[in-house]
This record gives sequence, structure tokens and C-alpha cells, in this order.
Amino acid sequence: MIEKRNAVAEVMRRAAVLPLGHALEVRSYKRDRGFVLVREGEADYRLMEEGFEQARVCVRCEDLKRLLKTVVKREFPRSNKLRIYETGEFREWAPRKVL
Repeated sequence: MIEKRNAVAEVMRRAAVLPLGHALEVRSYKRDRGFVLVREGEADYRLMEEGFEQARVCVRCEDLKRLLKTVVKREFPRSNKLRIYETGEFREWAPRKVL
């Protein structure tokens, strides 16, 4: 679990070393909102939101930081802590079980 204010920097750091085809999942503390970031190419990512908005966006590496800031503000307006999971090879969007 990480602080929300450090989330963008942590996701950027982990996304840079993410193997092709693998994904990062960022969830709120309660796991009811979040997004998945999949690395599709050397500088290409796909971001899939699940929460206040349902969106699928393809983005280049240079635009990723700006998009992450927007998504974190929109999806986690009152959260203080976020969960980051490395989900391994991405096959299909399958949300985590809500406890």
C-alpha cells in the first residue's frame, strides 16, 4: 500500500520496467475502484478504468504521466492509501474479488 500523493511516481517507476504484455493494477483501499495499466509495446500502454468511469485508453509513454494524474484524481478523490499489484501477463480484464 502506498500514499496517494506518491502513486503517480510509483506507477511510472514500475511501468518503466514492466515486461511487454504484463500489467499493473491500482486499486483503492476498499478495492471498489481502480484501473489497470498494460504495457503493449516499448512505449505504448493501455489504461482501463473501472470505477466512476468505465474507459479504455491507449497512450504513449510521454503522455502517461499526465493521464495518470487525471485518472488518480478522478478515481480516488477521497482515498489516502492505494494498492498496487503486478498482475503478471495480462489476458483479460478480470476484477479482483471485493472483500
